Order: sequence, then structure tokens, then C-alpha cells
Amino acid sequence: MASWKNAAERYRANRPEVIAARQQEEIDWAVCALVDFLASGEGASAKDLLSASDRFIRVGEQSDGGDRTRLVFIMNKDGLYVSAEPAGTGSAYEELQGDPHRSTLAPMSIQEFVRAVATAKTERRAPADILPYIRKTLDEIAEQAPPAKR
Repeated sequence: MASWKNAAERYRANRPEVIAARQQEEIDWAVCALVDFLASGEGASAKDLLSASDRFIRVGEQSDGGDRTRLVFIMNKDGLYVSAEPAGTGSAYEELQGDPHRSTLAPMSIQEFVRAVATAKTERRAPADILPYIRKTLDEIAEQAPPAKR
């Protein structure tokens, strides 16, 4: 009888509405963590590093095989953005039309960014992994800085 009770609890825990609520909690937590990070001195230092190094952090990507466009979710010196880029056959078509590889950059709210990265089909990250990934990448960029000149 105890195993029946445990099985019933597992069934309830796997209902779509329970899973959706759990995922929303994870997204809300990640949004709060990213808001705090970007508003802090650490966030300002991160943007300064990205500006000085002329780099950005690619956090996720959304691309469906046959699509002509892929969406790349990035953090740069100005904040969080989505870049819409020609991809696959769309990229080849753009080249034939004399307009190679144009991309557009649009700002995203923190909520939109976290949700997009967490639900991307091509390259996604769990909400709780987004900020640690950004920090790890910033560390890697900092390690690549040229030596100080005397």
C-alpha cells in the first residue's frame, strides 16, 4: 500500500500543470538572480569587460532545421539581446541576392531572455545554469586579457 501512495505522488508530480508551475518557479528564480547580478557592481564590471574585450557571450540558440533564420541569445556590453541571423538555406539565398549574412539585434527583457534560453530547441540552458554560465564565460574572457604593460 505504501508503494501505491508513492506511485500516486509521482503521478501527481508529473502532471503538466505541476511541471509548468515548477518550470515557472525556476524561471522566476533565474530572473531574480540575473536582475541582481546586472544591477550590482559585478554586473557593471561584466559589461565593462565585454566592452573592453569587444566580446559578447552566446548563451543560447533557437533554430529549427528548415528555418531561414536562427535566433542567438547573447549578453553584450549593453545588456541582453537576441540576434536574428540568416541560417541554412536562408543564408545561401541571402548570398545569392547580394545581401550576405545580415543579422538584426534586438534588446530583450530579463524575463524574455531567461524564458527564451530555457526553452530554446537548439541550444538551451536550465534557468539555474544561465548565470553560472555567464560568470564562467566572463572568467574565461578575463583570463585571455593581455598582460599588463610596464
